[in-house]
Amino acid sequence: MLVKDIPDDFRYNLIQKAVAIGSVSRFVVVDDSSKSGHLAELPEALRNDWITVILRMRGSEPSFLTRGASVTSSVVLEREYVVDKLRATMEEGVQWAEARVEELSLTFASLYPWRKEPDAGGTAA
Repeated sequence: MLVKDIPDDFRYNLIQKAVAIGSVSRFVVVDDSSKSGHLAELPEALRNDWITVILRMRGSEPSFLTRGASVTSSVVLEREYVVDKLRATMEEGVQWAEARVEELSLTFASLYPWRKEPDAGGTAA
């Protein structure tokens, strides 16, 4: 679901809306194929260590400021895609993100004694 498709909470500006949604999402996907509002939203994802898949269309003109985020982060995956193979690239990104969700769930369950082992669905009790 796109951020723009979620009804606005009129107490929030657009960045606050993106942060509220991203904070409760299993992971986020960012299309970095053009210079747009995500230039303000992506730093929030990086600052908050959200599991983030960044997709860039081959031949597009994204900002250089957004490149290389995965170099120093274990919760960011960057992938280039071509339009006719977007679905396959997206599926690869979702599989990676779900694996990271599971790994982090297990790690945090072992660090915090009040958490139980995650169930088969990947959610901790």
